[in-house]
Amino acid sequence: MLCTRGVEEAIKRLPGVATVTADLATGRVEVAAQDRHSLDIQQVRERAARAGFPVSGETDLEARGRFEVGADRRLAFRPGGGVQAWQVLESARLLALTRAYPGLRGNFVLGFRLHEKPPWKRTAISITTFESAAPVRPAAGGS
Repeated sequence: MLCTRGVEEAIKRLPGVATVTADLATGRVEVAAQDRHSLDIQQVRERAARAGFPVSGETDLEARGRFEVGADRRLAFRPGGGVQAWQVLESARLLALTRAYPGLRGNFVLGFRLHEKPPWKRTAISITTFESAAPVRPAAGGS
């Protein structure tokens, strides 16, 4: 209980964090961003490690964003508000997504596994879940 509370409190102090839940039995930490915010995954990992939950393996994420074709002509996913776009790996899930939404236009909510140290050159993702999402509208009074 104390160990999970420590990691939850450490991560909760990061900018843009809405909720944090740590489970000692599984070693899993779930972090949700506030609406219209993105999180620095490396900062979350560092805080978890310092609080006694060292991160190992790949990270499972869910994010709202858009697809784009990069300069290298590869499909990429850019989370809303994020600067970085990740290459999307070919898979049965990607094929199902392109069949359901030809052209991949608009916003999507993707569940995916982040592959940060692949044998290829850049960070990539493999899609685990997907759904079309309505565009995020600016808050009242916002620009």
